[in-house]
Amino acid sequence: MAPHPGKHNWSPAVVVQPHSAPRSYVVDSGGKLYRRTSQHLRNSTETAHQPRHVTPDEEPWREPPVTSAAEEQSPTVALEITRFTLCGPPMSTNTRAVKPPDKLNL
Repeated sequence: MAPHPGKHNWSPAVVVQPHSAPRSYVVDSGGKLYRRTSQHLRNSTETAHQPRHVTPDEEPWREPPVTSAAEEQSPTVALEITRFTLCGPPMSTNTRAVKPPDKLNL
């Protein structure tokens, strides 16, 4: 089924029955019934009909361990200092050096 306004992904749906209006269908998507024209529908692919199996070799997703704020900040600060000293002054998007105006230099 075509994406709802503001969304970009097509959602899976099943045509329940043709509607009385020409080129219209009653569609079930997520337990709700919608009326859609043939313009808002497209055929499914072969992969959509194949069941998705989880192999026993896959481990379930686990959240990364929680670290304290002090441990996180020290490598980041060191990285920023190293990045600035190795790369030189900050550059703008078109690779021109960012130079502050002289009039503010009191």
